[in-house]
Amino acid sequence: MSRQADNYFCDKFEIYGEEYSLVEPECVEDLMKAYEIRDLIQNYHGNLMSDDDTKDSWLDLLQEQNDNIQAYLENLGEFDNSILVSNVTHLTKKYGMHFGDLEAAIGLSAGYISRTAKTDSKKKMSIDVVWKISKLFEIDIKSLIERDLSVPERGVDILVKFIEKLTNKTIAGEITWENHGGYMDELNPRYENLGLLSFDEQADVASYKMGNFENDHNKILLSDVYCYRNFQKGKDLVIISYTIENIKDYRAYDFYVVKNEHGREKADLLFGTAQDAFAGLKDLARELIDTVSGLEFEPMMTKEHRSMIEEFLKED
Repeated sequence: MSRQADNYFCDKFEIYGEEYSLVEPECVEDLMKAYEIRDLIQNYHGNLMSDDDTKDSWLDLLQEQNDNIQAYLENLGEFDNSILVSNVTHLTKKYGMHFGDLEAAIGLSAGYISRTAKTDSKKKMSIDVVWKISKLFEIDIKSLIERDLSVPERGVDILVKFIEKLTNKTIAGEITWENHGGYMDELNPRYENLGLLSFDEQADVASYKMGNFENDHNKILLSDVYCYRNFQKGKDLVIISYTIENIKDYRAYDFYVVKNEHGREKADLLFGTAQDAFAGLKDLARELIDTVSGLEFEPMMTKEHRSMIEEFLKED
């Protein structure tokens, strides 16, 4: 293809039979498209023969697109570098990369990311570098510079991370769970007072059933109730494991927050695994309960004493 005259296709052009237009960005989405057009022109120009008489015209077109990009960027002003830095750090850790790996992947000089990936750095990443990072990790620029990527957007993803963190902190001995009974041990009376559980003299497998069940579906406990005191200030986290009578292999977990309001305890359902259509939460919750119940038979030790023993085991 050739720009046969200076005024021919002023802002439109063809590459391999496809028509394209230069982009004057007015939003982040336009900016991403402008970068795509710039790269398209640049690659096409680079593939032309050295004696091609259209090379200069394509170079002018490339410069015009670059000018459009820069005009938009100059009107953006400064952005909050702390979010970008946090996201770049999060993404490199997520994919097992070092800053040096990222620099090599997108063609940067060694140390560039380290120098700019500081919240108080006066030198900030150029938008061109941000663009390359967004392309590498397949994340749009707007999210990269404005949204904390370490916090999932979808509710179910947040709950997955929540249960995983509870399990990891339990294994590490950073969380202590109390057994409040109901299945093997005597039920703590707080749950009858809350209206969550009631004694069931007819149950053959479990001693208690949930008080807030639908008319014809008895929810029978599968394990003791476990409580994480002061999960947040003044709030306890409580996990209730149950099955539904007459439904084979049914298993579900409800997570409650129990707090004191106006001198009286109140239980709010935080979430339940029965609400998860793909059952991923159920498997994670079961792993958590198995971990918690298993630790009841472990020797008791403080976090400090555990650390002392672990340090000793690391010694040669």
